Amino acid sequence: MAEAPPSVAGEGSDTTPVPPEPVGEVDAKTKAMLLKVEGNEALKQRAYDIAMQKYSEAIELYEDATFYCNRAYMYVLTKQHEAAVSDATRAIALKPDYWRAFVRKVQALHHLKRYGDVLATIQEVCVCVRLSHRTDV
Repeated sequence: MAEAPPSVAGEGSDTTPVPPEPVGEVDAKTKAMLLKVEGNEALKQRAYDIAMQKYSEAIELYEDATFYCNRAYMYVLTKQHEAAVSDATRAIALKPDYWRAFVRKVQALHHLKRYGDVLATIQEVCVCVRLSHRTDV
């Protein structure tokens, strides 16, 4: 004999709530966001190597401009400026109006004494800001 499906509260005489379905594995984006939070906590403790590792793990799971920008910041703090430029550039490619990524890129370029690239990056961000505030589009 087949079992009757559980009833919904208010139907018939059985008002027992139906238990929720078991939650499956957390998706990659959620795991990556949790790793970012762990990285942020490590940053607050000035554990830059751990923070960098957490951001790197997050990037492996899910590509996000914030993860790249945060890791670029770690690279700036640890004087790995070429890597910082690379990550900031990737963050900008993923989110062209992400001003913080432009800041990280300019910081790294300045430390590398690539002043022409600093100026070009500042001009690029000015164009992005101007385009993002247009009202006639």
